[in-house]
Amino acid sequence: FIRKYKNMTYLESIEYLANKLGIRYEKREMTAEEREAAFLRNQLMEVNSVANQYFHSCLKKALGALEYINKRGWAEETQELFAVGYAPEKGGLLEYMTGLGWKAEVLFKAGLIKKSDHDGSYYDTFRNRIIFPVFGRTGYIAGFSGRYIGTKDLPKYLNTGDTELYKKSKLLFGWHQAYRSISTSGTAILVEGNPDVLRLHQIGQKNALAP
Repeated sequence: FIRKYKNMTYLESIEYLANKLGIRYEKREMTAEEREAAFLRNQLMEVNSVANQYFHSCLKKALGALEYINKRGWAEETQELFAVGYAPEKGGLLEYMTGLGWKAEVLFKAGLIKKSDHDGSYYDTFRNRIIFPVFGRTGYIAGFSGRYIGTKDLPKYLNTGDTELYKKSKLLFGWHQAYRSISTSGTAILVEGNPDVLRLHQIGQKNALAP
């Protein structure tokens, strides 16, 4: 029941119930490699969460982004449900995050910044894009999808590259918001893009997803 209701794995549900009921249970000791991987995953979850807060705060001050959203007709509740944000055209995430004490190497591993082939310097991955966080199975932010709203000849959509958290072939946009409706109805609607998912949820079709 907990696995289905909370959308957890078998091991996650055991840990959840044991902690809730005060039951002691034994876990196999992790190897050094497993501990390192678990530490990195936790770091990436945290850094993605902080980055998402930054993108969300930038949206309120970006007239071009707000104009795009108004044209799409997304209500505030829909924007909040999908935690929509904006990445400024001139960047700013790298400076903001390092100012909080995050190392550039961690941001790089999270896919939030890239390294220049020219001089090895870092720069923001997402610029002048509407930002859609892509949630993992249990509600953490695995990565981001950015919709370009400028006039340059750039790809319309840009996604986080593969990381320890973000595996593009194993994630669906909107799953975190849709899984309960899918479980109840036994059906899912797969659409082309993120804006389609938001629009369908807004009109009550809450089992919509996008690759």
